[in-house]
Amino acid sequence: MDQHKIKTVFAVVTFYCSVSITMVFLNKYLLSYSKIRPGPIFMTWLQSIGTSVILYFVGEAGKTNPLFDFIPPFKIEFERCKKIFKLSFVFAAMIIFGNYCLKHVAASFFVIARSMHIVFNVSLSYFLLGQKTDFSIIKACIIVTLGYILGSVGEVKFSWQGFVFGLIASFLSALYPIVMKQSLENKEDENNPNEEEEKKKFSNGELMIYNNTLAIGLLFPFVLLSEEISVEKIKEYFSFSFILLILISTSLAFLLSFATVLQVKHTSPLTHMIVGSLKGSLQTVLGALLFGNEVSLLNAIGVILCIGGSFIYAYLRKIKQETKVVTNPLPKIKV
Repeated sequence: MDQHKIKTVFAVVTFYCSVSITMVFLNKYLLSYSKIRPGPIFMTWLQSIGTSVILYFVGEAGKTNPLFDFIPPFKIEFERCKKIFKLSFVFAAMIIFGNYCLKHVAASFFVIARSMHIVFNVSLSYFLLGQKTDFSIIKACIIVTLGYILGSVGEVKFSWQGFVFGLIASFLSALYPIVMKQSLENKEDENNPNEEEEKKKFSNGELMIYNNTLAIGLLFPFVLLSEEISVEKIKEYFSFSFILLILISTSLAFLLSFATVLQVKHTSPLTHMIVGSLKGSLQTVLGALLFGNEVSLLNAIGVILCIGGSFIYAYLRKIKQETKVVTNPLPKIKV
């Protein structure tokens, strides 16, 4: 690897980790420490609005600047909305419960609270898709589960609310790719591919556009029904400091998507997994330092097991996928 390549990878990885950790900490500050504390539903709704606006302008910029062409021009079609509606609902719920979890747990515990998505992924893949999992991957799930239990037992300021919200958010995180597979993949289309069906497929940029736009409408009734808005709170929400923090938070959410695209482009899948593990460790340490969270020995061991098990799980998945690609014969060509 030449010097320029090393510098590029380092810059991309640093950018990704910085944006990801900053976004988590800023959301934690907004939900738990700021003078004006929005409810998780209302904050998610505002961020969906802000992200949709950003996606519109980036899509327009992508028409002339290749740097932003990973986001297509902003366009919503009713038929495609119906196709993706269930997926967008799971997406919105996943973000909401993730924010509820973040509100009720310490920043240093957040990595553990959200770690069970791996176990749920294996379970749901079996029960909903009929996919069996190698025992080696199950052992990685056992390591994560053990870390989850030890980390929870060792949490100094344990919150049952945060614990439950974290489990629900992890479940929805595992459910999301399965619903995506069921909603967007059509077996008939796979067997009989054609140009028209290819055009109907959703790119990552289109998924961002539809998920965030539909989330605005899906969440609005819940915003009205919740106790997160009132006449007094609405006045507070129009303060300059609150609007600025929401704008920064929304921008970070978009930048994280951009940083993920850059990291996938400039690094290998293995590097991406290693970075994810290192980011989790760094987030735990910085969370404890910045927010003054006390970390017990059991809690620290739990974090190590969760992050280590997650890395092993991702690595084994990658090896299995590569083996599948190599061993699968090439399709026969009909003449």
